[in-house]
Amino acid sequence: MRYLHPVAAGEQFLAGGVYQRYAGAQRLAMTETWTMHRTGGARLTRLDQDARATEGWSALAEVLHSPQGRIERLNVLLLYARPDAPVRQMKLDYSFLETYVQMTRRIDRQEPEYSELPLPAPALFVRLLEFNLFWGEALHAATADPAPAAIFVPFRRPQHPPGQFVGAGALPTIADQSAQRLRLGRQEYAVRRYRTTGDRVIDVDERGIPLSIHQARSHLTDVLTDYARA
Repeated sequence: MRYLHPVAAGEQFLAGGVYQRYAGAQRLAMTETWTMHRTGGARLTRLDQDARATEGWSALAEVLHSPQGRIERLNVLLLYARPDAPVRQMKLDYSFLETYVQMTRRIDRQEPEYSELPLPAPALFVRLLEFNLFWGEALHAATADPAPAAIFVPFRRPQHPPGQFVGAGALPTIADQSAQRLRLGRQEYAVRRYRTTGDRVIDVDERGIPLSIHQARSHLTDVLTDYARA
């Protein structure tokens, strides 16, 4: 697994795994590897998305959750390997403060761009649907009562701003949910199965970790393998 920063002394392992993508029964060279550690009272998640062999890009990220479960920091490094890629790398850093979001973006060797956005409401939710791991958090937010008052979406494309606030419609719309049992390898899990209006079926365990994400329209499935929990 690649990472932005190695695990520091004193961090306590909580969980980790690898999402493997399949097209039908065919295994694709596309993975999302992640680890989750406790540091102080906070939770630090490291992610390594590797689509270099299939789509010519990869991403390294860190997400820091406060003891209350709120995202305080997000760091993403996007790397593009195709010869015709207009951008070779893009670094995005977000700090979610009490009254505003601070953003820094650097594209290739250009000067960093700094920007800030005031929080429209104190109850902030950061939507990270580009990562399989954080679909569980998005589904929980979609069913929360009250719903998040402010939803922030980071953008990965250099022609777009680094991120913006969006309406509640940016969360997944759940068509159905039910309790199920799911077997992965030799282990069986109790899961909550969500079906979205976007034709996704997501199985989430009791910790909020997606174990399987199936996209019916594209026939792609991301399955959690090598799942370890403390």
